[in-house]
Amino acid sequence: MENLIEWVVAHGGGLHDGVRLTTDPTLGSFLRADGSLEPQTTVVTCPHSLTISYLNAISCMGFSPHGPTFPSSFLEAFPPRTITTFFLSQQFLLGEKSFWSAYIETLPQLGEGDKLGTPLYFDDEDRLWLKGTNMEKGYMERETEWKEHWAKGVSKLKEEAWETDQYTWPLALWAATILSSRSFISSLLVSALPADAKETSMAKENSFPVLYPLADTVNHKPEAKISWHTGPTELGLVIEDSLAPGDILWNNYGQKSNEELLLGYGFCVPDNPCDQFALKIRVPEESSIQTDTSKPSPGPGKTLLNNTPTELSDVNFYIRSSTHLSKGYDHPLPELRPFPPHLLDIMSALVANDLERESMHATLHFNKRDSGTYNRNCFAIIAQLLQILRRKRNEITKHNTLIPTHPLTKNQQNAKIYRDSQLSILTHALKPLEARLANAITIPPSSSATNPELLTLSTALKTLSKLDRKQHKAFTRGLETALGTSHTSELREAGWEQGIWTLWVCALRILARRKETRPSSRFAVALVDWIIDAEKMYPIPLAPRYDGPILRSEDDDDNDGDEEAITELLSIVQEASKDAAPLSSSIFAAGLWDAALLRWGNSVAKEEGFAVVIDDRDEEIGEQHVLYIGR
Repeated sequence: MENLIEWVVAHGGGLHDGVRLTTDPTLGSFLRADGSLEPQTTVVTCPHSLTISYLNAISCMGFSPHGPTFPSSFLEAFPPRTITTFFLSQQFLLGEKSFWSAYIETLPQLGEGDKLGTPLYFDDEDRLWLKGTNMEKGYMERETEWKEHWAKGVSKLKEEAWETDQYTWPLALWAATILSSRSFISSLLVSALPADAKETSMAKENSFPVLYPLADTVNHKPEAKISWHTGPTELGLVIEDSLAPGDILWNNYGQKSNEELLLGYGFCVPDNPCDQFALKIRVPEESSIQTDTSKPSPGPGKTLLNNTPTELSDVNFYIRSSTHLSKGYDHPLPELRPFPPHLLDIMSALVANDLERESMHATLHFNKRDSGTYNRNCFAIIAQLLQILRRKRNEITKHNTLIPTHPLTKNQQNAKIYRDSQLSILTHALKPLEARLANAITIPPSSSATNPELLTLSTALKTLSKLDRKQHKAFTRGLETALGTSHTSELREAGWEQGIWTLWVCALRILARRKETRPSSRFAVALVDWIIDAEKMYPIPLAPRYDGPILRSEDDDDNDGDEEAITELLSIVQEASKDAAPLSSSIFAAGLWDAALLRWGNSVAKEEGFAVVIDDRDEEIGEQHVLYIGR
């Protein structure tokens, strides 16, 4: 390290007199204050002339390669990062002949992957700790990408009769990892260049890694207060807080999650205040939703609906817990604060029913977000988020039996920090959603002024007794006569859930129109009001046909499927009416039911409901259809 400091000093850079370079088995090389340092003290400087970057490789803007250059056809064929990887590999191979040898000899060397610490250097035992996490796919994708660039680069050099035997994959991996773990952003270098330089515009258009010798020895701490000041000739690291003798000097790489830190830098931060969970969402091609995250969000209360279908790619969104530095995202509903607004916009459009979609197109208003209230769309979003987050959590925890009780290596320690934090973020996001859903389906005491917002099928069947006990019994007997059971679990298992919902909605409408119906509770009154509102929103002559599973034929012909399903439901009603024949006023009495009513009931049940797994620990029930009755 002394050679590095002397080399930097000889070229006009160096350390502040009150700072010394120290080596530690855990932290590696780092800087410590020898004496008291005041805020705004420049603690490290490195001349731009000592940097290693793409500009050196292409001999651009006065930055010299200080040695042989690669063929121009090679330099023109690849992006800056790939070129820089080969250039750093070249300097390593030059050894003491390299202009940067004093710097390169201080770096973790080829074969010292344990010092680099990224998952690309993990062994099989280390990688067990990443099973099921985003990182498992992330490091594989990175290795594939880097290896592909290396192979193409070697092939191109061979075409130019360049000796490539020493440009091995391990060397390319080493160089690429050094760049990912130690580099600064290129804007620090380019912004310091003369504005009239011929190639300035070219350099500004490309983002590329830049190595600043000595300055890269300052390790990362998420909340460290330090500035990067760049001038015409050098980069300086300036502390913004005072340091006492013995204090470690920390850099701040920005708000990096543990996923970014582990993959790019080879370490994790315990209790990282910038940690988050990356959620990749693929929107179906037929969906009319814009997901271009390069464009600004339309703002709170706005949707991103397009009038024409568009092919969409995967989009990353970041889930944050309340312990994140940002405290989550701005949303009036606390359960949705872990989720970025743009994700909620997309999900709102994806789960929207026909009426909600029409409203979105007409008003560009999303989910009553501004008013902070719940509606059907909001609960459907919660259902989808639960499904996605539970799946992500289960993908990680299903590998628990493969993982040792305690980490045995530094790599495993970092992987455990990352893994535990990912599960913690998912748990913090899931618990409020599950609690809100459970509260929405809870039937409050009769003395309560509130009503449930969601109905399960079992609850719905029971509520008919609050309108008319006799007709409730008649409805139950009719189901038993026609289908052999009135138990919801058996009906659901037999594939009749949607059909029973359709019959229930129709029965509720019939009862609400009867003069004899006397609601016996506040909740029963609310049900009558709800079905009356539903009839206004979905007039029977104009009721839209829903092309969901219950109304779809095997050959996917919507019209034939409609008629087959309606015919089947009519036959159930006719069979159920046999038991009620002596009672002309029975809920299944002849003349009360027809195909139009059943189509309407099916539309209401589908449009006003959604599928959800309320308790993922209850494998017997699993996913069920619930109906939104809140208004």
